[in-house]
Amino acid sequence: MQRGFGMSEKQGNERSAGKGTLQRRARQKLYHRRQILDTALRLFSEHGFHNVTMHRIAQESEFSIGTLYNFFENKEELYRALVLDLCREMESALSDALSGPGEEDQLIRAYLEAKGRILMNNVPMLRIYFAQTRGASLEIMSALDQEVRAMYERFLRRLAKVFSSGTRKGLFKKMLKPYYMAVALESITNAFLYLWLEDPDRHPYEKNIRDVARLFLENIKAGPEGGRS
Repeated sequence: MQRGFGMSEKQGNERSAGKGTLQRRARQKLYHRRQILDTALRLFSEHGFHNVTMHRIAQESEFSIGTLYNFFENKEELYRALVLDLCREMESALSDALSGPGEEDQLIRAYLEAKGRILMNNVPMLRIYFAQTRGASLEIMSALDQEVRAMYERFLRRLAKVFSSGTRKGLFKKMLKPYYMAVALESITNAFLYLWLEDPDRHPYEKNIRDVARLFLENIKAGPEGGRS
């Protein structure tokens, strides 16, 4: 029996089997990449970026050094992948939070809660990133900065749209431009992040972020004079 455009059943089965093999290989490649990245993250966290070699990463992840170089050209590229993976995770999760149901003030709270969860689940990577940002050479960071900044700019503009929408509805006061409101909120939350990383017991991030949400929203929410009934 012929199948669409003269393809036999055998040919169809062979094509499906080939596609299945490619999909399995792609999944396996992603799994191995994740193993390498997880191992590198642990080693960077325990010993510092500059004290870990590609040979050590290969040994600890149980891959040959040749296989490791098939995935990453060098240690800097591996580190770059770690940072970009975290940034993409954050961009996706925070954008989802800002796209959820509810009024704009609820979306801002959802964004702050999502940001807190992601940051608290990625403390080792955050510590490595801040250490590298302060101490890394410009050559290592230049290409990375461009892509991270592009993602961050997209997110700021997404957050600004929430402030813009809330202002149009009369939920928020007409104060700063929406983009600058987004920058202000991000700056405040990041300041508390730095404090928390330095002394988690003294500066608990979750509690502080809840306080920031209350402080920020209470000061920008419009009353009857804002035109909202």
